[in-house]
Amino acid sequence: MRVLPGVPIGTPRLTFDDGPGEDTEALLDVLARHGVTATFFLVGERVTQNEGLVQRIVREGHELGNHSWDHPDMRTLPLDAVRAQLVSTSDAIEGAAGVRPNLFRPPYGYTSPAIEELAESLGMPTLLWDVDTGDWDRPGVEAIGAALSGAPEGAVVLMHDGPAGREQTVAAVEHALAAALDRAPDAH
Repeated sequence: MRVLPGVPIGTPRLTFDDGPGEDTEALLDVLARHGVTATFFLVGERVTQNEGLVQRIVREGHELGNHSWDHPDMRTLPLDAVRAQLVSTSDAIEGAAGVRPNLFRPPYGYTSPAIEELAESLGMPTLLWDVDTGDWDRPGVEAIGAALSGAPEGAVVLMHDGPAGREQTVAAVEHALAAALDRAPDAH
């Protein structure tokens, strides 16, 4: 991610779950406009419906993560079903974009040591988050933007780009990045 010195947004790691979705393209446009990269945790069944979008995510330098095949509470599944969720999603991502995800984020953040060990054995350490913007609840652009702008340097920030209805997130990211660049010492 591009470093934005001297601004409240710091240098958090922006992450987006549940896509690709209807708002992923608009979000990618915002990130490209500001020269910022992010990590996208993709849902396998949505990958197969949006292969071109997955290719664009990779082409624009973003990192891909595995977010399961169909977004279940992984703790309720036997480990062989968890493995199937992870492998099928990684296969779909690789089939669409030619790269395998190198991170795993369980849906809802619900995990266990056994699930994390399994993901690690598949080459995907688990990455949760430090700051939850609450965008999943659609609290409004200002609330999402405040959580994003208040994220400390190095924090992993949770947001969502899918499946649909993420216009507030896109607008909040646009506003926060534009404000951060305006305040950057080299912006004027």
